[in-house]
Amino acid sequence: MSEVHLTKSPLREAVIDFKFNFLEEVDISKLEAAHEQIKDAYPIKEVMDVNSLMFDIKVGNTPKFEHTQGRAGFRFLNETKDIVIQFRVDGFTFSKIKPYTSWEEVLELAKSAYTLYLQTVSVDKITRIATRYINFIEIEENEIVDIKKYFHIYPSIPESIDSPFENYLMRIALRNTEINAVALINQGLVFEPQLDGKVKRSLLMDIDCYKENQTISTDNPWDSLIEIKTYTNEIFFSGITDFTKDKFK
Repeated sequence: MSEVHLTKSPLREAVIDFKFNFLEEVDISKLEAAHEQIKDAYPIKEVMDVNSLMFDIKVGNTPKFEHTQGRAGFRFLNETKDIVIQFRVDGFTFSKIKPYTSWEEVLELAKSAYTLYLQTVSVDKITRIATRYINFIEIEENEIVDIKKYFHIYPSIPESIDSPFENYLMRIALRNTEINAVALINQGLVFEPQLDGKVKRSLLMDIDCYKENQTISTDNPWDSLIEIKTYTNEIFFSGITDFTKDKFK
């Protein structure tokens, strides 16, 4: 793997995520009250609701539909809305949205918010720990998409089919047996309408790396987190070409 520092990172969002089993039911009011302790840094509070729809269909009976709505938790955002913290009834998430600064800065901010979350709920154990890095690599307006120009990971098309890519979506799951982690790699061509009526095209490389159902200390999960972050880096830098690296140096 050849890892380089990218001064113009293609990273759209970096995510650190934890899910837990709890010793007792999470008190949604305590999640909301925790905002008071961080509202100077994260003054914006947003409600997270969850909706569910249940169907009961039996032969000879009238179908029954049941809709329920509940409170999943809260989002706390900084003024520029490029940092988002989620305090949920099932876990904790920290997101750094573009522009990306550094892993060290993201980790320190996440640690502080994670500590507050643990002080707010009664955690039994971690059930899932993950990092997710969502990268968008913009394609020139009239460029014919050649995925091999950008990625070493791509779908293979027989040479007898002499047609350029119009669109694509691919998903790969890899298991790292050394650290007992799974990486989900999602790639595709993304179309984003712009205010001027044009459509911006980007190549997506979305890497979601996680460990689940393992013995990970709730007080110090950071070694495990760094392991999966390192694996994510290995996949990304091994998966992009020198052309792509040069594009973002």
